[in-house]
Amino acid sequence: QLIADRQNTRQQLIEYCREKSMLLVIDNFEHVLDGASIVSDLLLGAPDVKVLVTSRVSLNLREERLYNVKGLHFPENHDTIDIQTYSAVTLFSERANQIFPDFKLNEELSSVIRICQLVAGIPLALELASSSILEPSAKSIPKSPH
Repeated sequence: QLIADRQNTRQQLIEYCREKSMLLVIDNFEHVLDGASIVSDLLLGAPDVKVLVTSRVSLNLREERLYNVKGLHFPENHDTIDIQTYSAVTLFSERANQIFPDFKLNEELSSVIRICQLVAGIPLALELASSSILEPSAKSIPKSPH
């Protein structure tokens, strides 16, 4: 019965989308890779539907086109650096300053660099980390468990 329900739901989705022209965005697909075939079925059954999938791993579909997206540029070490050249540090600092106008990057530089390294410069992670500081200091974030 469960398999029949899944097939019915799959077919309903394809039928619903068949005459539609849309972009379907699916984020973090690596968590449901077993469902990758539905993307292929949808693309075949609904020709005007485009699917944009984010995933840390390939879906291994014939229709798939891979675009490797890297994080923003961040310093590899804590040596003397020209902060203006690192977009990850700049993004973190700008967002932290929106929340805490007293945030001082020069006083927090070591912690901010460590945060940028921990999240590999991924913009969304930097946005979340900078918005999670509870005081105008980033020192506590790098110690947080993952």
